[in-house]
Amino acid sequence: MKILVVSDYKEPVLYDYFDEERWKDIDFTISCGDLPPEFLSFLVTVLRGPLFYVRGNHDIIYKDKPPEGCISIEGKVTVYKGIRLLGFEGSIFYGGRDLQYTEQQMRWKIIKNVPQIWRNRGIDILVTHAPPLMCRGDSTNRCNSPVGVGKRCPENEDIFCEESKDIAHRGFKVLREFDLRYKPKFHLHGHTHLGYLNRRNTRVKFLGDTKVIDCYGYYVLEI
Repeated sequence: MKILVVSDYKEPVLYDYFDEERWKDIDFTISCGDLPPEFLSFLVTVLRGPLFYVRGNHDIIYKDKPPEGCISIEGKVTVYKGIRLLGFEGSIFYGGRDLQYTEQQMRWKIIKNVPQIWRNRGIDILVTHAPPLMCRGDSTNRCNSPVGVGKRCPENEDIFCEESKDIAHRGFKVLREFDLRYKPKFHLHGHTHLGYLNRRNTRVKFLGDTKVIDCYGYYVLEI
């Protein structure tokens, strides 16, 4: 199964230069947020399957103009073709606008979903806009012990923790805890923008058994 994941940037290859043949094998689409609602509405009309989404911290417009034909998975377990999805919107709190959450607020959102997670015997894919708290980890891109910006990594003494110094793009500790406790196969997120955060040297990292993928622009997930 192939899943197209989009986030943060409207790739021309998926809009201005869309080629139906190129994307014919996509089974469904996921958006990790911060994309124009009309872009998501376009994708769901030209690609196979549904489009599931969470809102990013800049998606306030969705309140009055949600993407047509698309399905929000914010705070609810959704099962499609046997794949269990759960989504959480927004970013870490940094300025007081809507769609920004403190650690405690995000923790409460997760707690409210625990009964759903149990009823469904876990989830396969966690979809969030913001990432989990992660450091660079060791040479295999595994992060087990984030220690804070600038401190030596306990897994590799030759490098330093590179968790973002930019508060607005910092990951959630509680999302990190979620991955380590509930062990989704994949955690898909956006927000951090591959190009301007040094810690994003690669798209894919691991938290325990969970593959954490930065889906800025687009990413094709095969499962």
